[in-house]
Parts: sequence; C-alpha cells; structure tokens
Amino acid sequence: MRLTLGAPRGRLVRQVLAESVLLGLVGGLAGTLLAGLAIDLLPALGPAELPRLDSVGMNTVVLSFALV
Repeated sequence: MRLTLGAPRGRLVRQVLAESVLLGLVGGLAGTLLAGLAIDLLPALGPAELPRLDSVGMNTVVLSFALV
C-alpha cells in the first residue's frame, strides 16, 4: 500500500525491520514470562520421583546469551 502511494524503498525496509524486531522482542518477553510460570508450576505438577525436580530453574547466563 505504501509503495503504491510513493513511499521510498528504504522507508519500507525500515518499517518491516522495525516491525520484525518489535514482534521478536514481544515474543521473547512472552516466552520468558511463560517459562518462568511453567518452572514455578513444574514441581507441583510433576511426578515426585523425577530426580532433581526441585532444582529446575532459569539460568541467567543462558538467558542473557539467548537475548544477544
């Protein structure tokens, strides 16, 4: 639509990139929040005989590496 209205290609590329980055950030944040909730619920829902279930958690080093 913008192309037919005369928008330059550079502006269209910037818009698509900005939308993609925003969508990726929102998806990453939602996934991190859901993972945190799931980790909190896992000991209550998982079987008691599962080894080291109480030590499951999010590793900040791995999380920060994934964000970069």
